Amino acid sequence: DFNDNAPQFISPPQNITIRILENATVGSPVITVTAIDADVGPNAAVRYRLKQDNTGDWSTFSVDQDSGLVTLRQPLDRETQKLYQIRVEAYDHGTPTPLSSDLDLAIYVKNVNDYQPQFLVEDFPVNFTEHVPPGRERRLLPETVDRDEVDDLDDPRTPVCYFIVAGND
Repeated sequence: DFNDNAPQFISPPQNITIRILENATVGSPVITVTAIDADVGPNAAVRYRLKQDNTGDWSTFSVDQDSGLVTLRQPLDRETQKLYQIRVEAYDHGTPTPLSSDLDLAIYVKNVNDYQPQFLVEDFPVNFTEHVPPGRERRLLPETVDRDEVDDLDDPRTPVCYFIVAGND
């Protein structure tokens, strides 16, 4: 058989966005890519590799050359980088010239609630009137900040809950 067919990706589809949690452990599977080659014999054997790019996104992931399983190679931090774009190459060992094709993947890092909310002021004295029925007096609490980002502008921020942990001093 003459090597006249390049490998073609059949899974996943082009322009897919994969989502992975930012706390995924190194070695976690991300996705499996699959390509086939219409040639026969040794010319049909397909291998996979990540193509290097100027952004360095490829170095955060690895791909098994035989199975096409893409795994996490380095820890993620969504607050540092929320989108990775990598290119997987499927190539054959055909002769006289090996042939290949590429698949672009966008990997979106989903946020995990990993930061505690913080008050913008150190002290906030509050006084309540003695013997007033519960719920009759209310106080506006100081603003808090949370370094966690929302994944989507339509998603609400995670609500901050308040508890009185000491008092009556």
